Amino acid sequence: MANTTWYVTQFTFDSVTYNDAAGGTLTASLREGAREEEERVGGQVYPTAVEMANASAEASIEIAEFQKDSLPSLGTTGNIVLTIQKAGGTTETETWYNMVFGGRDANQGRSTAGRSTYRWVFQSDDGVNGPTENPA
Repeated sequence: MANTTWYVTQFTFDSVTYNDAAGGTLTASLREGAREEEERVGGQVYPTAVEMANASAEASIEIAEFQKDSLPSLGTTGNIVLTIQKAGGTTETETWYNMVFGGRDANQGRSTAGRSTYRWVFQSDDGVNGPTENPA
């Protein structure tokens, strides 16, 4: 098995920080993409042009606790700042700007640890810049 090269040690949203001391183990999932529009003419099997339409970005963070007290209000907009530990112990941050809180899924099965997954969707200021571009 390969050595771990990086992992998320904490994230912050709306002045609340979650880490192994407050929220438990973290799992971060970030998705930025678009729907592809393919063009074909006549009997072409493969597209001769591909355009990317309706770009969107989403983030979800799972923590190893059944959270209830630290939920942001639905629709709260803010930045997600992830602290990432790299091989050798150095850290770096990654910021996703203008993320709108969309809710939480939580579960607690019998004899298992609780989990909470927080969800955000990106909202662009200008319809052009993406979630990793500082809108200021």
